[in-house]
Amino acid sequence: MTAFEQGYNLFMKLAYHGDPSDEPVPAERKSKQYTREDVAYMDSSPHPDANCAKCSHYQPDGACAIVMGSINPNGICDRYSPKA
Repeated sequence: MTAFEQGYNLFMKLAYHGDPSDEPVPAERKSKQYTREDVAYMDSSPHPDANCAKCSHYQPDGACAIVMGSINPNGICDRYSPKA
């Protein structure tokens, strides 16, 4: 699948089904921490206004509530959820 097709599929999913982060999380997944590979983590975000430090999962001690290990505040992953 090309990058265009992946982007298009994601767009269609969000357009017709809403934000996947709005879906209820099963109890067995709430406490799970993912590996960096699971969430496509990058140490440097390509988006200046979206990074780990601005994510609701980021913790002040340099950790993430859902990703294992230390996290770069300038990083990003596919579970990014902006702080309210």
